[in-house]
Amino acid sequence: MQRKKLRMSDKKFYIAGMGMITALGPSVVTTVAAVRAGKSAYQESRYSMSSGKPVTMAEVPAELFENIELDLDEGEAFNEQYDHIIKMAVIAIAEACRNKPLQQPIPMVLAMPELELSPSIKHTLLTRNLANIYPDLINSQLTRACHSGRPAAVEAIEFAFQYLY
Repeated sequence: MQRKKLRMSDKKFYIAGMGMITALGPSVVTTVAAVRAGKSAYQESRYSMSSGKPVTMAEVPAELFENIELDLDEGEAFNEQYDHIIKMAVIAIAEACRNKPLQQPIPMVLAMPELELSPSIKHTLLTRNLANIYPDLINSQLTRACHSGRPAAVEAIEFAFQYLY
C-alpha cells in the first residue's frame, strides 16, 4: 500500500515561533512592517559586475555583524560569509524561541546555498557553531540542510511539513 504524500494545502499546523533577519530589519515584526510600508532595501553594493557596473542588492547592514560577539569555531572553511550566516542564524533562533522555553533539542532544517565543492564542511561548520551556542536546543543529529540556493527556503518548509506529519 502506497502512502499518499501530503500536500501543504491538505493539512494545517501551528507555528509556535518565528525568527528572521533581513535587509529590512532584524526581526519578523520589523521586516513585516517595512514590507507593508512598501520599503525596499535595494541599493548599490560594494560588488561589481565584470563590466564594472555596481551590483544592486539588498544586504543586511554590516554594523549588525560588528555588534555581535560570539566565540566561534572557525574550522577549515570559515570566512566572512559564514561569520555572517552564523550570526544571522543566532538572531533568528533567539527570536523564534524567545517565548517558548524548550526542554529538549528540536529538529532544525537549514536553507543553504547551492552545493559547492565542500558543502558538508560548511554545513558542518554552521551546525557545529549553532550547537555550541545553543547546546540545549540544537543537536547536529537532528539537523538537515537543503542545499538548493534561492529555493532552499521553500524546500526546507516542505521538508519540515512532511517531517511533522
